[in-house]
Amino acid sequence: MSIFGRIRSYTKTRRGGATCFSAAIIGTGLLLCTSTGSWMTMPVGAIQPSVSTSTSPDGVSISGSLSQTKLTEGGSGEVYLKLTVAAPEIDVPGEVGASDIVVVLDRSGSMSAAQKMPYAKQAIYSLVSKLNPEDRFALVSFDSHARVDFALAPMTHQNQMMVRRIVSAIRPGSSTNMSEGLERAETILRRFSQNSRRRVILLSDGEANQGKTSPQALSQIARNITGAGGVVSTIGMGLSFNELVMASLADNGMGHYSFLEDVRGLHAILAKDLNESRSLFAESSTIEIELPADVRLVDAAGYPTHLRGANRIAIDSGQLVGGVERQITLSLQVPTRRVAEFEIAPIKFSYSREGALTTLPGSGGFALAVLPAERHEEAIASIDDEVLKSTWVGNNLGRMRKDLNTYIREGKKEKARQTIADYSKSLQEAESASGVRIANEELRAELDQIQSDIDDAFVGTPSAQQSKQSRLGKTLHLKARSEQRVVVTK
Repeated sequence: MSIFGRIRSYTKTRRGGATCFSAAIIGTGLLLCTSTGSWMTMPVGAIQPSVSTSTSPDGVSISGSLSQTKLTEGGSGEVYLKLTVAAPEIDVPGEVGASDIVVVLDRSGSMSAAQKMPYAKQAIYSLVSKLNPEDRFALVSFDSHARVDFALAPMTHQNQMMVRRIVSAIRPGSSTNMSEGLERAETILRRFSQNSRRRVILLSDGEANQGKTSPQALSQIARNITGAGGVVSTIGMGLSFNELVMASLADNGMGHYSFLEDVRGLHAILAKDLNESRSLFAESSTIEIELPADVRLVDAAGYPTHLRGANRIAIDSGQLVGGVERQITLSLQVPTRRVAEFEIAPIKFSYSREGALTTLPGSGGFALAVLPAERHEEAIASIDDEVLKSTWVGNNLGRMRKDLNTYIREGKKEKARQTIADYSKSLQEAESASGVRIANEELRAELDQIQSDIDDAFVGTPSAQQSKQSRLGKTLHLKARSEQRVVVTK
């Protein structure tokens, strides 16, 4: 009898039939396990809590930890990946190099109100007085058109006096051509060598209404400046500027955004920019994360994101300052409609320092599992209480503040009130599902205060309401950024 005939005879026996059935089951399981799809419906094993750390040769590190590694089938699917990026201190004599500072000053007509121009001038005087002869300074101002008031030059005593004379002669003009002012700053940076730490500081009190006015076009100019080795920081003065545009410029320019209603504090913000420039470790950085096709990135602490390939997302994570640690939360949505396992590839982190690009080697990925409902307690046991608390109390509160800013800008009081109610409900549901006490008295008091501020912002004359809503919206937006991007100085 042939080999095939023997196999047919064997499969007709009870033992042979059972053996073939088992082989079919195993083969099907192997086929599912080796599938290239993001869903892997294999038996879910014990997945250890995911923590990943990677460090570069010059001491930059990135570490990450998940709020939980196991979820329950049919659950909310919310998972938070907390990333911590740290740069080493710059404390070796001679490492702190000279800085190139380009101030881009709004001289539109609105700068004549509330003493904004006089305070801006005093702040520039103060900044220039802190510069060393090795530092270089340039001044660009703009209204309907931009001009270079002082070309980039070393800040010798003679040049400092010249800058003071030029600044004192500036007078408010007409419209706001912000794009031309930023483009002039970019030209200055590209014209000179890139040996120094380079920063562009935009001071404005209004919305761009001439030149390139769209947020996308303005953000592209900021990205162009980073391509020239610079960092863009923005300072919004008063209550008339668009905080979303100013913040986006800073994010795309890898710098930071500040809001000052009382511009008397402007000199302190400029001094901070100078200090950061002198202790700058890297001009820009990027986080790349590759997600399974069914896992979605909901938010990256508000940082700009770009799609690179089908499932790889790049996050512009900004400059690195020596001795400063930043915590960035990524909010993920995992599908829980059936039991599955997911693998998130190792995080790729890159930074640019003095024209050289460094990429940290990935050190392990992150594993997630969706368990059957009867294994709910196992999912609860995988929760990292501290990560869950910090993401909810900080990150999610920050996300809510941004939503409130949008509704307040649109005059939608009831929508803002409902947003707070929805946040409180989601918080209670998260506590119930996780068994972790997330809310504390401080958070409850903060929610009550936000509710009271919203109610007050819609009381009074139309002009009073407009001022209060603008002030509240800008304050909420600024707090949201600090809550989503925790900064710790070592």
